[in-house]
Amino acid sequence: IAATFEDTSAAEVDCSCISLHPDGLILAIGRSDGQVALWDLKTQQLASVLKGSTESQITALSFSENGYHVATSAIDGAVTIWDLRKQSIIASLSSTITTNNDEEGDTPTGDSKGVHSLAF
Repeated sequence: IAATFEDTSAAEVDCSCISLHPDGLILAIGRSDGQVALWDLKTQQLASVLKGSTESQITALSFSENGYHVATSAIDGAVTIWDLRKQSIIASLSSTITTNNDEEGDTPTGDSKGVHSLAF
């Protein structure tokens, strides 16, 4: 099966990760703008866009076994759990950024930042 999905809900954004819903009918696509596009594979239409948890690139997606929830992680360290039935955030947490020292203008060392893998 081949299909092309065109997301007209946003300007130029890249796909950063994907995950398939347990029922096989919904494809979640993490985007570089921090939003998650949910595609209905049966109709090949954009069903919904989850937004508001971060503006950083989504790095990983994971559906719960029953398909009611999806967890997202972002390059800024944000982890969000969404209730798909209500399309709302039910939990979120974030990691802190480590810098070289306490002076103003320091850049992150990258020692603790993004979350790159999730599982229920």
